[in-house]
Amino acid sequence: MEPAVTPEEDLSPLDLLRAELEQQIKDGTLQLPLLPNVAQEVLQLCSDDDTDASDLSDLIHRDQALASHVLRIANSPAYMARTEITSLRQAVARLGTAAISEIALAISLRGEIFDVPGYQKDITYIWRHSLGSALWGKTIGRELDKEAETAFLCGLLHHIGKPIVLHSMIKLSRAKEMEIKVADMRAMIDFHHTGVGILVADAWRLPLPVAAAIAHYYSYEDCEEYADLAMVTHCADLLATHLLDPGVMPEERVRASPVITDLHISDDQLDELFARREEINEWVESMVI
Repeated sequence: MEPAVTPEEDLSPLDLLRAELEQQIKDGTLQLPLLPNVAQEVLQLCSDDDTDASDLSDLIHRDQALASHVLRIANSPAYMARTEITSLRQAVARLGTAAISEIALAISLRGEIFDVPGYQKDITYIWRHSLGSALWGKTIGRELDKEAETAFLCGLLHHIGKPIVLHSMIKLSRAKEMEIKVADMRAMIDFHHTGVGILVADAWRLPLPVAAAIAHYYSYEDCEEYADLAMVTHCADLLATHLLDPGVMPEERVRASPVITDLHISDDQLDELFARREEINEWVESMVI
């Protein structure tokens, strides 16, 4: 027996908005932002084994605002520069191509995707959480001998659907001249961000491991390929929540999570991860612009 369909006239304005968003996600018609040009080029450089310091510094130099931010972050306490870094080539030489690529990628995403006037508190939390997940992912990847650089990207992008859901709901609500309560908006972001993230991964042609982490970080047991990176991203997500809001995600809850066992993280390794909280928090703070 087919389930009864609720007549549209019986739906609340909020339910109508939710239904319209769900239909756009299902049909693949949701308007998605383009991957920022700098982010796209950084990803291409990272995948090219022949990339050198001059290629990366030349790319960043084309955007003076980006270049300024990269130098500021390279000189921040998070990177413990013993003497001032005054040029991009010097920054790449000191910190390495991978580190500068991560900074440039994060900044380019922050400027164009994570910018939602009127929702600064929520978008800043999402951004900080994404940054924290990125560095926790890289740290776990190194500790467990996984693909640390890919784990960084998985963590950075696993919540990419959240700001896009927020943008979409604001656009839909304005078109219908209605206000959405913050609690309702947050509920829709949490419920729909994975579906939107999957669309983004396809539209941006993100690496397959990153797409898998976006789709399965929460239910990594359903991930057929790249399950290890989905697990690392799940663990990084928990640690990022703990870093930002230990009241919601206390240390004991992280330690008791099944993903710790599934990743074969020993008690000593977990102690070492928790010992790096201050270091990771400094990095997150350095990236908040």
